[in-house]
Amino acid sequence: MISFTVPGQPKPQGRPRFFRRGNFVGSYDPKDSASYKDTVAHYAKLANVPVGVGPISMGMKFIFNRPQYLMKK
Repeated sequence: MISFTVPGQPKPQGRPRFFRRGNFVGSYDPKDSASYKDTVAHYAKLANVPVGVGPISMGMKFIFNRPQYLMKK
């Protein structure tokens, strides 16, 4: 079992953006999504997660700060 932690707030996958150059249509990720994917990939490499070996199973745990409006309740 391999586990690793990615510090910071998780970012949702943004809607892909499309562009057109003549007959070619391309797409790209928004900057926030792309940078967060790169961050996760970096920490996965540091944890020596095997790539391309076969199927994997993954579990995720997100820890968030309590919202300010719930602090006094």
